[in-house]
Amino acid sequence: MHSSDEKKMMRLVDQSLQSPKYTYPMQKNAPRPSVPEFAAVRLLKEHNPGQDSQSVVTLPDGTDVLRVEGVRILLFQILFTEADIAPAKFLAGFRRQDVIEVMTEEKLSILRYQKVDNESLTLDQNWEIRDSVLVECLVNRSYDFDINTINAVEIDGTYNEGDKVVELHLTVAKDSP
Repeated sequence: MHSSDEKKMMRLVDQSLQSPKYTYPMQKNAPRPSVPEFAAVRLLKEHNPGQDSQSVVTLPDGTDVLRVEGVRILLFQILFTEADIAPAKFLAGFRRQDVIEVMTEEKLSILRYQKVDNESLTLDQNWEIRDSVLVECLVNRSYDFDINTINAVEIDGTYNEGDKVVELHLTVAKDSP
């Protein structure tokens, strides 16, 4: 899982609520932010729903890598400290053009969401009434792996056909035409 994914979702929540810096990463035993209202974002899991594509790619420096690309489904939990309008406003914002632009820029595609009502969880050591929303998103992943490649091959040999003998020498290089 990528920590940058939480930052992308945090930006999406902030934009949807039209409240910059409203969200924080959800961290176990972290001190409570010193603001009255906020949302905490946590990436719960990442799932590969299918088969990744694989291809050999030459990087600008000339090295070859195995590039593995595929779709992932991410499940986020967004926990709101105020169990009133913030979760509903967040979900209603998904259709606004400015929120769609953030999704496009961050390459997050919302699949589905589910509101979880009246969740009581501890934050610090106090109990608070809170709401949370589970959001599933699609993202693309791309990973490069170092590989060994054959850059040149030389073949020497002799071909015999009856009393005819042909000496063979063949050189094939990766960059040759």
